[in-house]
Amino acid sequence: MNKLERDRFIKKTSGTLKELFKTALKNGKLFEFSCCLIRVGGMEDAGWDDFEESQKTVDLMQNLCPGRLTDSDKKQVQDRINLFTYCHLIEAKAPYHIIANLLRLANGNHYSISPFFSKKKVPKTLVIPPKPTYPKEKLAIIKVLDTNNLIYPVLKEIYSDVIRNAFYHSDFVIEKNEFRIPSGVGTIISIKEVRNTLERGIIFYQLLFQIYYSYKFSFKKFKDRVHDFDKRYGEKIEFLVTNKGELFGFEVSRPNGTNSRFTRTEKGVGGINMTWGDDGEVGFFMGDLDKLKTSLQRPTGA
Repeated sequence: MNKLERDRFIKKTSGTLKELFKTALKNGKLFEFSCCLIRVGGMEDAGWDDFEESQKTVDLMQNLCPGRLTDSDKKQVQDRINLFTYCHLIEAKAPYHIIANLLRLANGNHYSISPFFSKKKVPKTLVIPPKPTYPKEKLAIIKVLDTNNLIYPVLKEIYSDVIRNAFYHSDFVIEKNEFRIPSGVGTIISIKEVRNTLERGIIFYQLLFQIYYSYKFSFKKFKDRVHDFDKRYGEKIEFLVTNKGELFGFEVSRPNGTNSRFTRTEKGVGGINMTWGDDGEVGFFMGDLDKLKTSLQRPTGA
């Protein structure tokens, strides 16, 4: 892309992503939105977050210096770096997870720890439930979720199944001004077209990361503050925020003394008294309900 095309794409994509986050926050509950930002899910030890790896990959790959190479060699190195970065990003599961959940919230639905899969739709005879594995399958689900065309048109623009398959099957040759795919009858794509696709894809994910983190840091206003959560059970919630202002979890407390907590930090992912529904919705183990009811019936100050 030339500078004008690049600037236009950045402006369009940035606006699209901001609108997606804004609509999800507006139409969904703040708690559900926080779940999306901290990616509530199963427990993990430190060093298992592939989303963090994706960001490191982009930063490191885009900052590589070819060193003492000719201008021609530098271009070839950059093409291959961008190809690797692009294919890593379009395969990464966390961005699809975030986008799918933002769309769920935008539609007025709840956050799901598994937005591409529901137990409700699985036959009881099936032992191992199927899950969409490939980006193409996830994009098909995102298309259905995106009832207002908030994000799918951009995803369709940046995604190339042809480039993705060629890379992962080592079935490509970059020769002169062509991206050649030897298998089958042989396919030729202009290197300019491939470069434009790679550049748009990398820009999209960089913008996604930027906006995602801007919303995580927007929770700094909730630091050390407790809010009403579910008044039926006298529940209170505190959004957990680092000293730098980044959201990293939440804690729900109840009058019967039970707490539910979820955190995602560099030390790993942890949770206490958390449950998941058949559709992946977040729930809580609430402890002794009789004790909870008694504490709610007790007069203030008793």
